Amino acid sequence: MNSGEKIMTTGKSYQSEIVLITKNAGITAFGFLFLNLISLVSNALITRYLGSGQYGLFVLLTRILEILTIISSLGFSNTIVRYVASYFSRGDYQRVKGTVFYSLKMVLIFSIFLAAAIILFSQTISERLFDTSELSRFFSILMLSLPFSVISMVYLSTLNGLKQVKHVVIIKNFINPVIYILMIGIVLFFDCGLNGMIWIYLLTGSFTAMLAYSQVRSVFFKKKTGIIPLTEKKKLWEFSLPMLFIQIFNSTIRLVPIFIMGVYLPTSDIGIFNICLKIALIVSFSLEAFYMIFAPVISELFSKNDLLMVENLYKTVTKWIFTFSLVVFFIIVLFPYSLLIVFGAEFITGTGILIIMAAGELINASVGLVGIVIMMSGRPKIILYNSILSFLIVSLLCVVLIPRYGAVGAALSVAVTVALINIIRLVELYWFEKIHPFKKSYFKPLISGFVSFIITYFIFAQLGLALYFELCIGSLFFLIVFVLCNWILRLDEEDKYILKTLLNQIKR
Repeated sequence: MNSGEKIMTTGKSYQSEIVLITKNAGITAFGFLFLNLISLVSNALITRYLGSGQYGLFVLLTRILEILTIISSLGFSNTIVRYVASYFSRGDYQRVKGTVFYSLKMVLIFSIFLAAAIILFSQTISERLFDTSELSRFFSILMLSLPFSVISMVYLSTLNGLKQVKHVVIIKNFINPVIYILMIGIVLFFDCGLNGMIWIYLLTGSFTAMLAYSQVRSVFFKKKTGIIPLTEKKKLWEFSLPMLFIQIFNSTIRLVPIFIMGVYLPTSDIGIFNICLKIALIVSFSLEAFYMIFAPVISELFSKNDLLMVENLYKTVTKWIFTFSLVVFFIIVLFPYSLLIVFGAEFITGTGILIIMAAGELINASVGLVGIVIMMSGRPKIILYNSILSFLIVSLLCVVLIPRYGAVGAALSVAVTVALINIIRLVELYWFEKIHPFKKSYFKPLISGFVSFIITYFIFAQLGLALYFELCIGSLFFLIVFVLCNWILRLDEEDKYILKTLLNQIKR
């Protein structure tokens, strides 16, 4: 039975699921695009203000905060979402309240002790791990923001569990980045230097924590007053601890290279690598856009044992994820200089790094949300093993390649790890469920992409436009040619249906 026939067997049920996924993906995609746009603008401002060397130091510090926040969360971010959603759907408000309060107490106590320990030994950590005393004077300020980071995590996860996804997106993807870039403007105006940039994390973290708490109070606490909290502690810890290790190992794919670069390379290389990483991650932004709604839909279908619907949705969603990612990838490959010079002339040296990492993210997007499908099929241990394996691979590659090839070695380490892990996941999914994400029409956007790339490349190579002008006009030209090529190759009926849904969502 081919994919077209399979889709026909699902009928209206398939269309309703597609509409649900597409509408929610449209909302989250807009949020992620706005977040990435503000992130690129803010990083352009910071890099031009600090220079690649000081910016690299800033990246190293903030990445340390990122991994410490993950550790301090103790895996409760996903635990809160799962159990708050479960208890709330059953009307068990005592356990909803107990889950939130207990999680907050645990992560807050742990984060305060961890922050105090880091501050106490900041000089030793700075000198022995990174061979510089320059980091230690910033640790105290940065560690003060750690408790606020975990408070934000608890209340944002609570909102997610209460199905207040819109409020989560507004706080995380709109309000927070706007406040962040406004504070950067203040730092630049008063010329506060790197010290001022570090203070921004404390101020935005505390503001986000208050905003998230205020929203949870509004949608739940004020409506459910006088409820005595009940907590199933054992159940919470049994779920949170495995999730903690999964989160730690997943985050290391992009954090390990930065830490190892901090040992072997100057901070300017870290700055260039981080900018290339941020741009490359836009290639796979559509994965994030589809994740929020795709995960619960697939989970429900697995619970009904509707594998046919799982396969059809997975193939369709993957094709659209790949199509969006392909457009971004080819634009990056066409105009890498134009993208990097926005951050300063010294960042142009990262062209090779950017293309390598963008290729890795394209491979990541090409298999869609394969990890989520495996997870929702009831195999979290497989996800944990894959995460551990990715950590071992990227660590080994970084230790071997970074001393020899510098930041290019770090980029290769990340790209190769991402490619290998996704190939392994594909094999695992097919082994367990006999499901894969590919169908014949999957290759239409690939053909359109290559044709559009060749036409755009040869035309704009002859024009010799200014870099910024070339980026804007060239991207628009590529997009127009890409759409025309897809139209010539003809869209599938399901693609027309999804496109119509997206256009209606944009109009609304």
